[in-house]
Amino acid sequence: MVNIQSDHIETSNSVKFLGIYIDQYLQWDVHLLQLCKKLNSACYSIRVLKEYLQQDTLLTVYYANFYSQLRYGIMFWGSAVATSELLIIQKKVIRIILGMKIKDSCRGKFKLLNILTFPAIYIYECLKFLFKNPLLFNHYIPNHTHHTRALNLTIPRHRLTLTERSPLYACIKFHNKLPSALKQEIQFGRFKRELFKYLVIVEPYTVVEYLEY
Repeated sequence: MVNIQSDHIETSNSVKFLGIYIDQYLQWDVHLLQLCKKLNSACYSIRVLKEYLQQDTLLTVYYANFYSQLRYGIMFWGSAVATSELLIIQKKVIRIILGMKIKDSCRGKFKLLNILTFPAIYIYECLKFLFKNPLLFNHYIPNHTHHTRALNLTIPRHRLTLTERSPLYACIKFHNKLPSALKQEIQFGRFKRELFKYLVIVEPYTVVEYLEY
């Protein structure tokens, strides 16, 4: 408890702000725990509905109840260390939709369903943000030349691991690994569509897989 003059304010280890949980150490463990609960619930719903719905309808349910939860605020917490469980739950959903066995590999199945993996969703949201907010990244254009999307951006110098996990740092890293054609795209709608297609093809299970593709 914190006392300010005559007021007593209860302290909390975590707080929910705009649907995102933030703990006292600015870590994402609480948020990820709550998110996993929501995703497991959505996974169970899809399992039940599998008996009654066709695949295209199940995919609609996936985007409404699972994908929407997974992408919410992902730019902020997507770089957290303990996110591997999210892809595991996502694979469960893929197996349910396709009627696969529990130990069957999901490699290639995301492509089959035209679905982004969890890391791809994170990359997708970061790159859309960068495209729509170019002025925020002008400082990272080499030699401060006239802004062009075709350029690689300068990665900020840093000493802290925390910097590497920042949304700005992630946006720049992901942008620099894009194919030239995507970097040069100037129309947002087309950029978004082509980026989605590209990430479906890459099908990264980790951010590193995307960066090394």
